[in-house]
Amino acid sequence: MTDAVLTRTAVRKYQDQSLTSEQLQKLVAAFQATPAGMGQFDVMELKLVTSKALRAELEKLADGAFYGAPALFVVATKTDSPFADRDASCAAENLMIEAKELGLGSVYILGGAMALNKSEKAQELLHLKSGYNVSVVVPVGVPAEEPATPDRTDRYQVENL
Repeated sequence: MTDAVLTRTAVRKYQDQSLTSEQLQKLVAAFQATPAGMGQFDVMELKLVTSKALRAELEKLADGAFYGAPALFVVATKTDSPFADRDASCAAENLMIEAKELGLGSVYILGGAMALNKSEKAQELLHLKSGYNVSVVVPVGVPAEEPATPDRTDRYQVENL
């Protein structure tokens, strides 16, 4: 298991620094590597938001849920797919692990995604196709401070059967 899996933590405070083209390309590649239930790759798409003006609009519509991150990875999925939300969570995990590998911070945002789904303006701004909703948003950026990694050795019950 990689150190990125074991040391990744939620980052909610970012430096005002844009991501490089190389960082963005590697993050998009991590998104593209996401598995898809039953091989249905048409149930999910990524909206990469780096425009400062658009990020500010979305931030406002989601009541500050994206913490001013310089890049938003908005994962939209088909509403009628039984696999799409699960695929979106896999995509978010890929993005968050790759962000950690690149020395960046990230966080899984569900409440802000739900706020965007309630806003026709957000759906317009994101060019969401009919029948698609935002499943998750992953803000990514350079952490303003490095959070401590919590002890995770006994977080969940494990039963060996």
